[in-house]
Amino acid sequence: MRVLVSLCAAIVLFPAWSQAAETFCEPAGTDCRARLLPFIRNERMRLDLATEEITDPLIVDAIIARFRAGVPVRMLVEPRRNGDEPLNGPALVKLKAAGVPMRYKSVGDVLHWKMMIFAGQNTVEFGAAQFTQKYLVPVQPFVNFTQDPIVFSNTTAIVQSFERKFDDAWTDVVNFSNYGNAPVVSPAYGAFPIHPSLNFVPAENFGARARLLYDAETQAIDVIIYKITDPVAPDAMIRAVKRGVPVRIIVEPDRYRNSANTWQAYYLDKMWAAGVQIRNRKHLGFLHQKTALLYSQTRTILRGPRFSVHSESELAAVWSILSANSRGLRPLRAR
Repeated sequence: MRVLVSLCAAIVLFPAWSQAAETFCEPAGTDCRARLLPFIRNERMRLDLATEEITDPLIVDAIIARFRAGVPVRMLVEPRRNGDEPLNGPALVKLKAAGVPMRYKSVGDVLHWKMMIFAGQNTVEFGAAQFTQKYLVPVQPFVNFTQDPIVFSNTTAIVQSFERKFDDAWTDVVNFSNYGNAPVVSPAYGAFPIHPSLNFVPAENFGARARLLYDAETQAIDVIIYKITDPVAPDAMIRAVKRGVPVRIIVEPDRYRNSANTWQAYYLDKMWAAGVQIRNRKHLGFLHQKTALLYSQTRTILRGPRFSVHSESELAAVWSILSANSRGLRPLRAR
């Protein structure tokens, strides 16, 4: 299955992947922190990570332990997140005090990456899940959980693409500044080419590329989406329905009348009126996932901040779970 991925500062469009090269962790029923920690603890060459939010003490302590063991560690962080998540600040202070080299986004929009590079294991972990217990560990499997899967890839071309983009950000002295222990910056990897299936924003236009894929779909489109603020995807879903392609969307209901996003209700109502099937998350947790499946193209669109990855069978299972616990199909404006 080919995959298109967006990671805020980075969008990624993947080619066909083998099962051995990519694995997914779904925190609906799995402790994904338990999957992540061994990669941190087993790294012997270099650990690089970029994060908008990091609060989990086990992850923080594992990073510090690697650094104290002599493994080079670099972190790109977002102190502006402290206002929304008070535990982010103390974690950054602890990492800084331990001597970990850290840089932060000092210009423009926030750093929205959530990724780790394990250079000695030729593996990159990425997705939209924050490095927190809330995002990675279910409170009660399949009942109370944050719905947002993460990906582990050991495809060398993909790993090297992330290494190149991390280096680009680390050495950017215009948009990033020293948060602690990194007064001088230099790249750590080679000038690797970016895999053509990857799409890093804002350097590349994710919407324009995705729109071509939506409009090329002839069989069916399934979407799980947390937040909608842009007309590209909603308008494409409406065009698909008009040409006879069924579209199903699962959404986070708490965003519908959220004052921070007045467009959510508008676009959902517009799609519902055009015949798009819409269901709400009803499990006790939170839907932060961003996934689209294009069936005739056997393609998954994964977006870090606003779209995520699943195989067709995995998404079918999620749809079944949510359908059984959903509020059903109805006009969302009736709330």
